[in-house]
Amino acid sequence: MIRVLKLTTYDCSCGIATYAQNLVSGLSSIGCEVEVYPLPERKDLVDFDDDDITEILDRFVDKAIRYRYDAVHIQHEYGLFMGGGEMADSIIRFGYLLKRLNKAKVRTIVTFHTGPEIFYEAADMWRTIKRDWGFIVDRLLTRIWNREVVPWFQPRYDCSAIVHVNNTRKHMLHAGIHPDNVTVVPHGVIDRRLEFTPIDPAGVVNLSIFGFISSYKGYHTAMRALRLLPDNYTLTCMGGRHPNSKGSEYTDILEFATNLDRERSEHRWGDVYTAVKNRIRITGFLTEQQADAEHGNTQICLVPYEAENFSGSGALTWSMTSGKPVIASNIPAFETLNEEHRCMHLFNREEPEELAWAIKRVVNDVELQRSLTRNASKYCTDNSWKEIGRRHKGLYNCK
Repeated sequence: MIRVLKLTTYDCSCGIATYAQNLVSGLSSIGCEVEVYPLPERKDLVDFDDDDITEILDRFVDKAIRYRYDAVHIQHEYGLFMGGGEMADSIIRFGYLLKRLNKAKVRTIVTFHTGPEIFYEAADMWRTIKRDWGFIVDRLLTRIWNREVVPWFQPRYDCSAIVHVNNTRKHMLHAGIHPDNVTVVPHGVIDRRLEFTPIDPAGVVNLSIFGFISSYKGYHTAMRALRLLPDNYTLTCMGGRHPNSKGSEYTDILEFATNLDRERSEHRWGDVYTAVKNRIRITGFLTEQQADAEHGNTQICLVPYEAENFSGSGALTWSMTSGKPVIASNIPAFETLNEEHRCMHLFNREEPEELAWAIKRVVNDVELQRSLTRNASKYCTDNSWKEIGRRHKGLYNCK
C-alpha cells in the first residue's frame, strides 16, 4: 500500500481544500493510505511571520522523514506560503521546503494551481505606479524563482510538478523546470450528473456564474453582455464572498449594474441596451443541494474569467456537470482544454458583445447545446476523482 503525506489547506471553505478533499477520497477508493498535514486557512496565515511559517514547514518535513512515507504531496498556491509578506517571501519559503525535502531524499510531488506567469500580473500592479517598476518586479521574482525553485525540478532530484493543462506545462518549461519533472493531470470532477433540457428561447433564459465571488471571474463582462440581450435573459451569481475575503464584491457587482442602468438612462440608450440591475441575483453561499436546484433553473453556465494564470478551475468542472451548456472565456487553460474535448463554447475574454452573440447562438441551436453537454459529460466521466487518483498513484510510485 502506498502511503502519502499531504500538505494543503483542508476541511475549510477554500478551493484548494475542496480539491484536496476530493483527491484524498479518490486515492482512498483505490487503496492508498493518505494522511493530511493541514495548513492554516489563508485568513489566519496573514498574521504569520517568517518564523511561524518556517516552523510549520519544518514540522511537516520532520514528520515525512520520521514516518518514511512513500511520497509527500504539496498543494501549491502562492498565498499559502506568503503569510503577512509578499510574493518574494512566498517563493523563498517554498524553495526552503523543497530544499529540506530533497536533501532528505523524500519523494516530492507538487500540484501547481497557479503557474509562474502570475509574476507578470504582480509586475503589472507596480507598472500602474511607475512604468519601469513593473519590469524590475518581474525580473526580481523570476530571479528568485530560478534560484529557489527551479533547481529542485531537475532529473537529479526526486521532485515532480503536476499541472492541469498543457498550456501551464509550457509555462513551467519556459520557467526552467525540466520536461521530465512536470506532468499534466487534469482537474478531477465530482460525481454529479444533472439532466440536459433543451433551451426554450421564448422562456426565461437564466445565465449563471458558479463559485466564490471574485473580481477575476468576469461579472462586469457578463453584465455588459446582459444589457445587449432581451429582458427574458437573467444572470444569477451562484455563490458568496470567499470566507477569507473582507472585500466589497457584492457591492461592486450591484454598483456596476446600477451604473450601467444610469448610463442607459442618461444617454437615452433604451433602444440599444436593456436594464440590468433588476435581472441580477446573488445567491450567497450554497450547499450542494441548493447548487443542484440553482443549476436546475439555469439554461447556460458562464465562466467568463479574465485572469490568465489558472492551471485549472473547480468552478468550471462543477459547471460541466450541470447538464447545461457552458460558455467560457478563451483564457489559455480553458482554450487548451477545449481544443481536445470541445466541451465549451469559447469567446474572447472581456468582450461583452461577443459573449452576447455566443449566448444567442447557443440558445438558438439545440444541436450545439446537445454537443456541448454530451462532450462535457464524457470529459467528466473520463476525469472522475477515482480516475485522477489512479494517475496520482502512478506518480507517487515512480520518479
